[in-house]
Amino acid sequence: MSGPTPPQKRVLKFIAQSVRDRGFPPTLREICDHIGATSTHAAYQHVLGLVRRGLITKSATKSRGLALTEAGRDELVYLKAEGA
Repeated sequence: MSGPTPPQKRVLKFIAQSVRDRGFPPTLREICDHIGATSTHAAYQHVLGLVRRGLITKSATKSRGLALTEAGRDELVYLKAEGA
């Protein structure tokens, strides 16, 4: 599987930034607002793409149940080194 799409990279960075700055991940609505989408379904699709790629995990029972995996943290290091 190829790497994350540019919008997925933005979502991945936003999740990491939220956890770093606030101590907890964003909601789908917050992700939606961050990427400029008008529907939370768009944010949800990006989140599912990141889950399929193994970059994050998503809890089915928590609204803020997103967590970076080791692969997700590695991707962030790669993106930072790439300057993206």
